[in-house]
Parts: sequence; C-alpha cells; structure tokens
Amino acid sequence: MRLKYRAIVYGCLVSYGVFFGGTIFVNMVAAAASSDQASLQVARQSAAFMIALFILRLVAPAAGGYLAARMSPRAELTHALAVGLVITILALFNPAFLSNRPDLLGILGIVLTLPAAFIGGRWRWSRAERSAVSG
Repeated sequence: MRLKYRAIVYGCLVSYGVFFGGTIFVNMVAAAASSDQASLQVARQSAAFMIALFILRLVAPAAGGYLAARMSPRAELTHALAVGLVITILALFNPAFLSNRPDLLGILGIVLTLPAAFIGGRWRWSRAERSAVSG
C-alpha cells in the first residue's frame, strides 16, 4: 500500500486552516462581547471560550481526515490516521506547547486528535459505501 502524500499534506493544511480560522472567529466573538481589555481577559478564561476551542481541536482534525480519505483512492482510513498522526506530532513539538505547562483540555485535545481524524475518515468512508450501494 502506497500513501498519497498529497492527500496527507492537504488534510493537514485543511486541519490547521479550520483550527486557526475558528480560533480567530472565537476570539472575535469574545472581543465583540467585551467592552474593555479586562473583560476580554475574563471572557478568554470563561468555560464557553475554552469549550469552543476544545471543539475546534476536535473538528479540525476530523475535517483533515475527511479530506485525506476523500483524496485517496484506497486505504482511506489509513490516510485519515496519517493526518491525525502528523498533527499530533506537530502539536507535541510545538514550542508554545513545550514552553508552557499545558492544561487538561490541551492535553485531552492532543490525545483525541488521532481519534478525531479517524472519525473524519470513517465518515467519508461510510458516505462512499452508501453512495456505492445506492448508485
């Protein structure tokens, strides 16, 4: 079995794009809801803000895994898992992760990256099976 590296790279790029774009959106919402710098800091420490970032940490690798599975003609789930593995390795060697003491949600987000990418690939795989059966 040969991996299509283009599918893995594009899956990783989509994953990072979804995460960073979503993070910018969540920060813009927090800034719009805050009247000054002190209330913005309080908003960024709120449970809603943390949950939104945690959800992004799961949706982003799922989107990347879905794209990698869609771009590969065979071994869809293997490509999705490869995206999750690359993202996990890059997250672990991120200087910001290494310099700061990660919180529980940060560690949980990294641990769940691989299963989230697998779920994205599995979703694509099940959709392809359904269309093959109905078509």
